[in-house]
Amino acid sequence: MVAGSERETVLAEERRAFVAEASAARERTLVSGRGFTAAAVAADVYGAPPHVGPGGWTWYTGSAGWMYRVAVESVLGLGLEGGDTLRVRPCVPDVWPRFTVRLRLPDGRTRHEIVVENPERNAAAVTAANVDGEAAVLEDGAARIALRRDGATHHVRLRFGPRGK
Repeated sequence: MVAGSERETVLAEERRAFVAEASAARERTLVSGRGFTAAAVAADVYGAPPHVGPGGWTWYTGSAGWMYRVAVESVLGLGLEGGDTLRVRPCVPDVWPRFTVRLRLPDGRTRHEIVVENPERNAAAVTAANVDGEAAVLEDGAARIALRRDGATHHVRLRFGPRGK
């Protein structure tokens, strides 16, 4: 798929809406009579009478982990390449003005504070990127950030805009 395509944007909005509904429901004990909390994703939802609606196998499937991966990798667009490069190619709706990701590396000390801004309300591509004030690599609408493992906090700023700008 091409990042920023209309289809990807629609899919991203659907994913965002799903996550937002789960967040809105987190204070409720049960969601829509299904019998499980919003933080869980059911492996099955019963469809045969008399048990139509309730879900099961919510904490046994690893499904919450998969939903987390959808949010981080497919919507926010974060991916590790070769163990030392962070690829950032978000697929978010144009209406998102900004988002922030705080990434802590496995050493437990090095952090990357990533701010993605969308001032033109056009999330087709990452058009500008810098790390600690220095230009970062842009390729095919994505930023490629060399991960430094030095115990410091690094500030990453990305900007969206029209593709080809």
